[in-house]
Amino acid sequence: MDEPAWLRGHPMPASESLRLLVAARDPVWFDSPSDVSQTIAGLPRSPFPYSFTRVGGGWAVLPSPKGRACQPDCPGPMVPVYFIPDGVKTARCLGETEGLSPGGGRGLLWLQTYPRDTTDVTVAAATATQVTSSGRRLGPPVRLQAGYGIQQAVGGDLLLAPDSEGPGPVTFKLWDPRTRRVVRTFANVIAASPTQVAWGICDGCAVHPEFGRDLGLIISAGR
Repeated sequence: MDEPAWLRGHPMPASESLRLLVAARDPVWFDSPSDVSQTIAGLPRSPFPYSFTRVGGGWAVLPSPKGRACQPDCPGPMVPVYFIPDGVKTARCLGETEGLSPGGGRGLLWLQTYPRDTTDVTVAAATATQVTSSGRRLGPPVRLQAGYGIQQAVGGDLLLAPDSEGPGPVTFKLWDPRTRRVVRTFANVIAASPTQVAWGICDGCAVHPEFGRDLGLIISAGR
């Protein structure tokens, strides 16, 4: 696919300093151009670099466990999940999880676990719990559809992604955790946020952004 001939957007304001969160076994805040690194307290040293997921108001952080590699279809190990608020030099532990996804609001996350002794996530149903950045649970856990995990909360719904991608278009489901019903489906989701889903219906077609069901109307770009 050809690159776009032009791009548009809002330019970032001029600044003499840029603060970056550096992913490593010992993550740090790095200030440029002062070349000063600030250690983030509350994170034990990981055998491998931490993984980061952007959440409204900060970053959700998972350590990379050291041990025997898991088979392709089994769930990952249960690991602690931490939250680093923007600009803060201390992380706090929110609990343990086998997977996490951004929630639909500031400081909200969904933590996922599988039934004990699960060996094939493509046929198992994960349980998801929404928590705040302080670790407080919001509402009861929900059982997801078998073979699907949470990609992103979109408004009051959850965008579910298949745990296994077969040939052809990959189908994502916008799912209402309250009624346990599929609101609609998307083929080949490119990106998602708490307010929108971007998807392409075929090779070479335009990208279609759509607002969450509780947040607005469908916007479709022409070919």
